[in-house]
Amino acid sequence: SKEKFDTFSIAITMEEFFESELFDNAFNKVLKAYPANQKIRQINTIRPKLSKLIKQMKYINPIRRIGIDAVHKKYIKILKSLN
Repeated sequence: SKEKFDTFSIAITMEEFFESELFDNAFNKVLKAYPANQKIRQINTIRPKLSKLIKQMKYINPIRRIGIDAVHKKYIKILKSLN
């Protein structure tokens, strides 16, 4: 379905960003600028959760692939865990 195709496409984009050297460099620069800020440190703790979500979005078999509504719910839950 179109929804599952969109989910796959979004996963590729998210993976390119969150798993990139560019993200690591930017994160490390911000961390150096604000070493005492716990919120910034927490960002790194959600990376495993994001990786798991991306994996669910990238299943080759669209029947097993998570839908966009479920992605949205899980993404919001991951972001709320930063609070």
